Amino acid sequence: MRVYSLKHKIARGFRMRMASAVIIAFLILLGCIWSASSQLSRQVVKAQNQLGTVTELPEPCAAGSLPNSTCRRLRVSCAGMNPVEVQIRVIEPSGVAIRGTVVFSSGASGTGFYEGNSSTLFQGVTAMGFRVVDRAWAGPNGWTTSEVGLRKQACRYATLLTWIRDRIHTQGKLVVSGNSGGSAEIGYALTTWQRGDIIDLAIPTSGPAVARLDYACGNPPPPEWPALCTSILPPGALECAPSCSLGAGRGVCNQASSAPTLEILRNDSVVHPEAVLNYPKTRVHFLYGKRDCGESVPQGLTWSTNVTSQKVIEFVPNTPHVMASTAEGRAAILNAIDLGTKQTAASVSSVSAASFRGSPLAAEAIVSAFGASLATATQSATVSPLPTTLAGTTVKVRDTAGTERLSPLFFVSPTQINYQIPAGTTTGSATITVTSGNGAVSTGVTQIATVAPGLFSANASGQGIAAAVVFRVKVDGSQSFEPIGQFDPAQNKFIAIPIDLGSETDQVFLLLFGTGIRYRSSLSAVSAKIGGVDGQVTFAGAQGSFVGLDQVNLRLERSLIGRGEVDLSLTADGQAANTVKFNIK
Repeated sequence: MRVYSLKHKIARGFRMRMASAVIIAFLILLGCIWSASSQLSRQVVKAQNQLGTVTELPEPCAAGSLPNSTCRRLRVSCAGMNPVEVQIRVIEPSGVAIRGTVVFSSGASGTGFYEGNSSTLFQGVTAMGFRVVDRAWAGPNGWTTSEVGLRKQACRYATLLTWIRDRIHTQGKLVVSGNSGGSAEIGYALTTWQRGDIIDLAIPTSGPAVARLDYACGNPPPPEWPALCTSILPPGALECAPSCSLGAGRGVCNQASSAPTLEILRNDSVVHPEAVLNYPKTRVHFLYGKRDCGESVPQGLTWSTNVTSQKVIEFVPNTPHVMASTAEGRAAILNAIDLGTKQTAASVSSVSAASFRGSPLAAEAIVSAFGASLATATQSATVSPLPTTLAGTTVKVRDTAGTERLSPLFFVSPTQINYQIPAGTTTGSATITVTSGNGAVSTGVTQIATVAPGLFSANASGQGIAAAVVFRVKVDGSQSFEPIGQFDPAQNKFIAIPIDLGSETDQVFLLLFGTGIRYRSSLSAVSAKIGGVDGQVTFAGAQGSFVGLDQVNLRLERSLIGRGEVDLSLTADGQAANTVKFNIK
């Protein structure tokens, strides 16, 4: 009878109240990681990647067709791969004040100049007072030489960009823009090579199609991708149905290996597991053509929707894959350059603290905000109920009904705030206003939905091992909680502890922690797949002991024995959460 009774407690919403110590320890860990996750990620990536060198060559090269154009020939060398030559054409503005430098990157492997797309675009850029730098990599394969994978080969662009900043860029804003494969160069420069430290404005267009190579090239791809490829697109964003696959035979799929696994592909992606997704010094303006019917748009959105710093995502009418091929595309690029370099008002970007995805967010969800000068000091909440002021900083949310509410605060620092969307915030557009203790104001806009599910992960990135525990009930009624992961100092990452499903009489449940789930329409509206197989959700709602924290209980069936590492995909009211992992013995 005790087992029967407990079983029904779980079905009604057993919330781990007996494991409050586990909850507290888990959340203390999250608090520490939240405040340091972005910086730690940057430090880990930086330790693994060192820029190369640039040598200027004496051989001449042909200048472009526009006035005030010159050409320079360079050799870029990075460790572990062959040097590659590159030509850069520099077009100086005339008769106007210098506002900065715009570096353009053509698509595919980058062997052509961008000017071939539209010299009228360059005329517009120089007329605004920007120096144009147009690059073309030499050789049949450009910067993609199939030596060590795209992620490492992107050292070439990152090194070239740094040289341009040091040797050519003299004043004003440093802007980068690239189409398709050129947007991949920008992507790796930001997520892997720390070039967010020098880029003021990035304008990736039409991609990158290699944001998630495991999705684009996997045969088959991870199980969550077919649904995500469609759901990641905002309604009405495209005027056609996009493709979801590059095809395993495409050259970019085999840069790291001639027979890549899904893990190899994921690790070679722009959005790899250690990717930096917050760029405090860089504004990113993503442009997608509404008539781009390939895989570039859904692929590109797997990066742009996960960027946690200031960004704009724009869909350009009447424009196919080559952004500069239409008047609308050229105008969008010029407008992004003009507005992005003029903007002086401070902005703040809010994302789910669990998934690190942006809009939509849900009322009562736990949220992380990123920006600059958000607080004058670093401070964490130490009391309950949570305060609405920390270190003099406040966060206000004004909803679509015009009601403004103060947000409960978990943590504040100069570049990051963790807060809760206030209870009662209505669905629709909402304005976030952060006021620092010194009076500095930052604003941002997000969408509020009834449900916006996000699952915490052990490393606080929204990826990898789930932040979860196993709850086991034995036939004699005894209960236990077991971890599913641990931090390995040698590997500097969280690793899975395989879940032993035990004897046939054991009842085993996985208790997941998330946010943005509690207002699901019904329990039946929440579904889960474990390694592609339907799982039984026995509870999904507020955890009950911690502000904003939600919990999902899954029964682990014995048919899962021996599956090893599996992906967990959760959907609530048709909205997909981020995918996390765990291991079954």
